[in-house]
Amino acid sequence: MTYEGDFQDTIYHGVGILTKPGQWIHNGEFKDGLPDGQGRMVYQTGVIFEGEWKDGWECRGIYTHPGKFVYEGEMEGGIAHGQGKLSFANGGYYKGGHKKGAYHGIGIYFFSDKNDPDKRREGEWKNDRFY
Repeated sequence: MTYEGDFQDTIYHGVGILTKPGQWIHNGEFKDGLPDGQGRMVYQTGVIFEGEWKDGWECRGIYTHPGKFVYEGEMEGGIAHGQGKLSFANGGYYKGGHKKGAYHGIGIYFFSDKNDPDKRREGEWKNDRFY
């Protein structure tokens, strides 16, 4: 790995760019050697996370997986957790509560399928299931 930026003693602390060749580049704020504060991570696969970091993990922001989905909202441990919107490349989306990556709580799922007469499910979700 390579790092260019601010240090506190010998630890990444402040603003900098951390690169893990062939995997990712993180440009943003660091605290005690970990991403913490505002930052942007670009993965070799094209996936991008831009937003707020806490103790090395994504906690609120926009996660873009080109051609598949965009998630904007709260996270815990790098996974959708709390309120957010997951928009799919086909035009469908889910907006509402998440728990450990699953639809959970009050939310609305809008289907992009033109053959679905209802096109949406709104109400309570538990572990990706609509009730």
